[in-house]
Amino acid sequence: MRSQVDNYAFQGNDLEDISILDFVQNTYEVLMSKKDLQRRHTTEGKGFTHTTEGQGSMQGAAHRGRPRNQCSFYLAQHPKHSTHCQIIRSAGHNTLPDIVGPFFPNEKAGDPEHYYASVLALLRPWHDIKEIKHGYNTFQMAYDYFLESATESNRNVISGI
Repeated sequence: MRSQVDNYAFQGNDLEDISILDFVQNTYEVLMSKKDLQRRHTTEGKGFTHTTEGQGSMQGAAHRGRPRNQCSFYLAQHPKHSTHCQIIRSAGHNTLPDIVGPFFPNEKAGDPEHYYASVLALLRPWHDIKEIKHGYNTFQMAYDYFLESATESNRNVISGI
């Protein structure tokens, strides 16, 4: 079984601008059917979509029912690249993220750099964890820069940690 971090690190390029928190909260993995796999090869780069029942189709194709969810393929380095994809949840869903691991570090107790690194890893988009410093010498400097342009949603997450 791959970890959530591995799945995030090898997410498709169409998801590269989302944080690991958004990835865990707003996507889910599905096994592609044989029909999906055939369509994937014929619709590569054309906005492949996927229904929860496993019926993939080209985005914009006529269909009945609710709009189909977009399917994002893992990068080639991911072992499930050719068999699974991440489905992007519909807008307005109510899903709580379930991130497996130790408790989040406390900014006041222990090592503050660990706290800053953890916040950046959670809320700043990255493919390689080494990118979270964004060229700064310390995690605190990168965190301070991140806060300057943080969204209200990200500020709410930080205030709840």
